[in-house]
Amino acid sequence: MVDDPGQKKWPGASGGLGWLGRLPGDIVIKRDSFTVYVPLATSVILSLVGSVILYLFFKR
Repeated sequence: MVDDPGQKKWPGASGGLGWLGRLPGDIVIKRDSFTVYVPLATSVILSLVGSVILYLFFKR
């Protein structure tokens, strides 16, 4: 079995967060010899969640 870094999945995606990498704003371009995945919506949501967590943690 060959480990292909392009085939890595999100950690925990098989659990309760299986929707995380497949949001409507994520772009997937599939061609015969390659697939390009651009997780725009996932990146925005993770950024917002991270910002809120950091804000709450560092709030005085």
